[in-house]
Formats: sequence, structure tokens, C-alpha cells
Amino acid sequence: MMLNIKQTIHVICLLLICACSGCFKEDPLEKEVKDTYGVVTGKPYLWKADISGIRQVQIGLTPAVYENTVVIAGINFLRNNTLTAFDLDTGKVVWKQHKFLPLLRGNIGGSQLGYNQKDNIWILQESNTFYAIDLQNGNTLWEEEIEGVAEGAVVQIVGDSYYFSFGFYTDSTARSTLVKGDIYSPQYTKIMSPPIDSIQHFIFRYGGMGEPYMYEENGELHAFLQFSENVNLNESQSFSYIASYNLSTNSYDFEKTRLDDTVSLPFGQRPIMYQDIMIVNPDSELYGIEKTTGKIVWHLDNFQKNGDGIFTYAIHEDKLYAVNISGSSNSVMAIDPLTGRVLWQDKGRGGNTTSIDFLNGVLYFIDGEIYAYDTDSGELLWQLKSPENESFNNFAGFRVIPGKNGQKGKVIACTYNTAYCFEAER
Repeated sequence: MMLNIKQTIHVICLLLICACSGCFKEDPLEKEVKDTYGVVTGKPYLWKADISGIRQVQIGLTPAVYENTVVIAGINFLRNNTLTAFDLDTGKVVWKQHKFLPLLRGNIGGSQLGYNQKDNIWILQESNTFYAIDLQNGNTLWEEEIEGVAEGAVVQIVGDSYYFSFGFYTDSTARSTLVKGDIYSPQYTKIMSPPIDSIQHFIFRYGGMGEPYMYEENGELHAFLQFSENVNLNESQSFSYIASYNLSTNSYDFEKTRLDDTVSLPFGQRPIMYQDIMIVNPDSELYGIEKTTGKIVWHLDNFQKNGDGIFTYAIHEDKLYAVNISGSSNSVMAIDPLTGRVLWQDKGRGGNTTSIDFLNGVLYFIDGEIYAYDTDSGELLWQLKSPENESFNNFAGFRVIPGKNGQKGKVIACTYNTAYCFEAER
């Protein structure tokens, strides 16, 4: 039977309404989908949770894991922050808190996992304010606002203390300082300031300090510091330096070793340590440095000076893995941390990610899609799209969690509307 014009228009309208309202939304996948190269491009999820009501994660906050929950933070359209704990097995909400931070930032990057959490206590920093959150219920245990200039948003817990860099004002000029806080109270202590000279006044400061790396060795606590001196106000140029300070003896292991000139961006993330080597990333370059002497062991500078060499990086087993954060030339690399030799590299993928995770010989990160690489061979295993064709959040809401009782682990990945839980590759 032929439809007349009015009926045809009516059917078309119904089709458009259904399409807009999600009538024809694709059903969840029942099995993995692979491309012609064997790369996983589609995968059934174990569970998903609606997080659209909290306008999911601000840039830079990696979810916390405590007992059998994963805690995801977000900020809703009323600019109120929300913490939500989801059951790892079912995705059901265990608890939710609506007020704890004004503008959330929190810890940056997968390589920082565990640096700001001890048991059920989660230490977060938002600009000048520090918070201790109870991961059992989301309650704020304490908060403290410090007067000065925040120099990062990542703390490192050692024992019952946490450490961070902060700029305190002296005669209207901020002076970079290593600070020690108590995870159980808002008390903090100024420890020391690196020797930054007054070369040129630059926005009320002469230089700045990146995130310190704290480590214990032979019963003594050391702080490996990265800092910069401003040189040219008009060109935004600075000198990059490192130093190592022994907090147990209140003396330097070595003092103020210059690395190189930088432009605009000083140091990337916190240094990482492998055996006696400390790896740092000042503006588009990677250095391997002897941790107690400051001697440069290796140096990679073959990255374009447009941000391609600014990395999220981490040590896994005996290799250094790096994924560029920005720039026009994406890259994923495995490097020998003792020599700087590139072991494998995938050019054209990566970029715009601040979180990399590892589980059972697999490197995971997000750049709109979930990528997974075999850590030994560099083989691409996943280039996984969201089940509902949303873009996964590159900068936050991503966590890989080991399995229990011989089971594969879980991969938590968030879009701006939905949290998904997938079974890990291995």
C-alpha cells in the first residue's frame, strides 16, 4: 500500500524523533570487535554508570581505589563538586558526597598513582587549599588554605607526612619552598628553599620549583628537586636546575646543577627514579641523572620544540615509558632508563594524555580512545572506542585496577557522561 505525502511526512517525523531520543541506540556489544590487524576496537563492558549529573571529572584527577570501590570526582552544572564511590563489581553507587572542594584539580597523571593516598586517606590540593578526604565515606577530615603561590597540584606521601612545593611571599616576592604536611591534620612545616637567584623579577617571583621526588635510602630521607630561574621576561626564558637535599642531615647531596635553557614551560611532571637514575623532563627534553651527584648520564633532545617532547612518563618493571602530552607529533615510546636508548616507538598515536597505567605487561592510556600496548614488543592491542561513540576523557577519570583470585583486572574509563568498566587485556 502506497503512503500519501502526509503519511510519508508523518513517518519521517517519527523517525527523526526516535533518532533524537535514542530509540535506535545500539545495543551493547556481546563480544570483542577487532580490525584487520587484530587490534581491539570494540569491547563489551562489565558495567557502566551514569555520571552526567556530576558533569564528570575536572582536568587532572585520577580516580582513587579503596577496598572494593572506585571513587570518581566531578563538578556539576551548579559548580558544586561531587565525589561518588562505585562498587567495582557492579557499578552501583556506594556513597556520594556533594561538597568538598571549590574547583577540583587533584593529582595529575597515572604515573602519580598512589602518591597522594595512604589507606583510606586521600590528600588533594586545589590551588592554595589542601584537603584530606576519607575514602570510606567521602567526608572531609580537614582542610587548610595556605597564603602564597601554588606551584603544582600533586603531593607525595611518605609515612605519615606529605610533601609538596609552594611559593611563600617575602617582600612581595614568592620564594619556592619544600613543605612537609601531616596527613592527619592541617599542620605543615617549611623545610628549605632551593637557591634561586634574583636574575630577573617575573610576575612577583624569580623562579619556581616543580614537583619534588622524595625517597628513603639507608634510613635517610632525600628530596630530589627541580627548579628554574627566570632570565628573560619578554621571551619567557629560564634556566633549569636540579638539586638533591638530605632531610635527615639537613644538607645537600649536591647543589644547583644546571641542565639547559627552557622557553615558556619549565619542568613537566614529578621526576621518577630507577636504581640510581632520576629522570626529569624540562621543556621537550628528557634527562637521565645520577641521583646523588647530579651528573647527566643521558640526554634525549631530538624532539621538536613545539611541545612534542613534553611527556607523561613512568617506570614499569625495567623500562621507561613515555607518551607525549601535547604537540603536533604524537608518540608512544619505551626507553632504557639507564642509557636513554629508545627500545620501541609508535609515532602517530598518543598525545593529550596525562595518565598512563600498567597491568600485567600492558601499557594503557586514553587519547579520546583507550590505547593498550604490549610493554615488551610495542604491539598495539587496543584502540577502543566508547560503546556509545562518546570521546573518553583524555585528562582524568581513568584507572586500571588489578584483578583478584586469578581474575583479569579492570579498566575504568570515563566520558563526560558515563563511567565504563571493562575487563583488562590480561
